[in-house]
Amino acid sequence: MNKRDRFIKNIINVMLANMISLLGGIAGGFLLPKLFSLEDYGFFKIFSLYLTYTGILHMGFPDGFLLKNSGVSYVNLEKANMRTISHFFIVFQLIVSFIIIVGSFFAEGEYGYIFFSLGLCTFSINIITFFQFVSQASMRFNEFSRVKIATSLMNFGIVVGLCIVQAASGRIVGYRLYLMLYTFANWCILLYYFWNYRECLWGKKSSLASVKGQIWEYFKSGIFLTISYQVLQLVLNLDRQFVVVLFSAPEYAVYSFAYSLISMITTVVSAVSLVLFPTLKRTKREIAITFLPMGIWGVESLVMLCLGSYFPLAGVIETFLPKYMQSLSYLQILFPGLIFSSCITIIIFTYYKILDFNLPFFLMGIGALILSFLLNLLAWKMYGTPEAISFASILTLLVWYIITVSYLKKKLDITYKKNLIFMLCVSICFYIVVFNTKVLVKGFLVYEAAFILITIVFYKEDIKKLFYGSLGKRRG
Repeated sequence: MNKRDRFIKNIINVMLANMISLLGGIAGGFLLPKLFSLEDYGFFKIFSLYLTYTGILHMGFPDGFLLKNSGVSYVNLEKANMRTISHFFIVFQLIVSFIIIVGSFFAEGEYGYIFFSLGLCTFSINIITFFQFVSQASMRFNEFSRVKIATSLMNFGIVVGLCIVQAASGRIVGYRLYLMLYTFANWCILLYYFWNYRECLWGKKSSLASVKGQIWEYFKSGIFLTISYQVLQLVLNLDRQFVVVLFSAPEYAVYSFAYSLISMITTVVSAVSLVLFPTLKRTKREIAITFLPMGIWGVESLVMLCLGSYFPLAGVIETFLPKYMQSLSYLQILFPGLIFSSCITIIIFTYYKILDFNLPFFLMGIGALILSFLLNLLAWKMYGTPEAISFASILTLLVWYIITVSYLKKKLDITYKKNLIFMLCVSICFYIVVFNTKVLVKGFLVYEAAFILITIVFYKEDIKKLFYGSLGKRRG
């Protein structure tokens, strides 16, 4: 099997696992809002928001490991060194989590329970992240897919089980019980990794002094990448952070519900980034660069196709979750932003890592974060509504995309204007259809037809080459 076929196979495997993991996404997206009160769902989403920031607490160690070991076969990893390195990181994360748990006793009200749960989850998630990066670096994507599926099935089982308990008892299930079970599920996955990577945990170890150089190198090479990723997350989450601070927990619940639906699409599409980095790391720089425009086109087209899912989602909300109807006004605004955010997080960020442009990406992220803060603040001051904050986040993503891809154009001599105009045309088309069509089936058909037509207009020749190239290969 050649590299191209292996790459496609790995993407398909991970994407299939992510599609199965939609079971968990569907449970979290539709059943939890039905299960909880608006206030409880708001507190749960506050926990989820702050959980996205806990990655900074591993200080870049897993990222450094991935950068230094991508493409290295698992059998070639020095196990004695791995045991010492793994033990060091586990102890380090135990200390971090203990500090968070102690701090939770000083928080007021529900935030005390939220931060206590964050302390427990920080340890399990960051250790799981480390072992997932071991899998990713050594290209063990089948293992990654199995864990993804198992995690999804556990989450789906927990939510369905709680629905059955509530139906049988007639009592509303609170978010606290769900957080307990969610934490337990994470620890089960952690125990699986402890067993699966027992060669990296138990047995003869190297001395700490002999690997301290490696440990320092992982921190040093990974910290900028981790900070850049966290800045990326801050930019993507800043509108939610504004809504958390400025509005009530029930209002935040409705706003955040829109993002829960968006995350269902990102769950599937994100498979590309998991396979892309270690694969391109093994590829010659010149070949990797030639793939960039096609990679952006592929991701943006896949996301644009998925934007049509707004219409069936709207139908489900109207029928199944009428108390979240207000979230549709946010979803209408936020959905096209997924095109820009996906290209940034999946393709552009991956290339910045591969080409060692971590510092420029970090500086651009800081600029985008400042811009996002100012635009969100201006939107709130002028209009005082979550809808205005949503529009501010879309504008931030557009500017951020242009800046990051312009830097790559300057360094790599690639073109991007055609992709950008294509994105804008489809986004405008989506807004026109959504804001002017009341019949959901009609809206879905009109949007998808318009998307296909615009794609043909922009990429007619590329589609021909792709089609005839694949046909010729089959005949050959």
